[in-house]
Amino acid sequence: MIYQVLVYIALSLGLIPLILGLFCKDRVFTKQYRGYIPLIGLMALASGYELICSYFLKINSDYWFQIYTLFEFLVIFYFFKFIFNQRLSRYLAVYLSLFLLVYLYTFWFVFPVDVLKSKAIGKIGVSVLVFAGTFYWLGLLFSRRSVVRLYNTPAFYFIVGLFMYYLNTIFFFVLVPHVYSLNLYLYDYWIVNVIATLFFRIMIILGIWKMI
Repeated sequence: MIYQVLVYIALSLGLIPLILGLFCKDRVFTKQYRGYIPLIGLMALASGYELICSYFLKINSDYWFQIYTLFEFLVIFYFFKFIFNQRLSRYLAVYLSLFLLVYLYTFWFVFPVDVLKSKAIGKIGVSVLVFAGTFYWLGLLFSRRSVVRLYNTPAFYFIVGLFMYYLNTIFFFVLVPHVYSLNLYLYDYWIVNVIATLFFRIMIILGIWKMI
């Protein structure tokens, strides 16, 4: 019961950033924050799909989650590229190419055989991007001579939310195949992922609030 309530809360929270953005589009949907918009839109799309198709219509979501990993990578890639203002463009382009090659391989050869392994590989790829982007962002902050009040910047909430969420996610998706093989209680692990999702979406909402 608690698990289901947390899931519905997490899915509902995923819609709030887009709703706030639409109500204050003259402040959120601007050139200044264009790198944030795809991430906000994808979060709302994912929440809507999972709420309607996965929980109400009970549609098999294996293909959705596999394709979502690609969209997830692309919007986070665009976000960091925007935040870094074209810095590391060459390195980001190389990593994008590598990720797409690995993704296509797992989609055609791993996904039909082992869905969980395919998801885990994709999540690891996204997580590496998030971790590298976070540490580089921190390096830029420490290199500045002026003091930056991070709690006043939307980027702080987005990046902290991404980092904490994927820190949990990478361990979760790596451990899930072992949980199945050892017949352990999956919900004990899954609820941790739901809590991480709640934290991530609350941080995104706070980031939107700072834009407003």
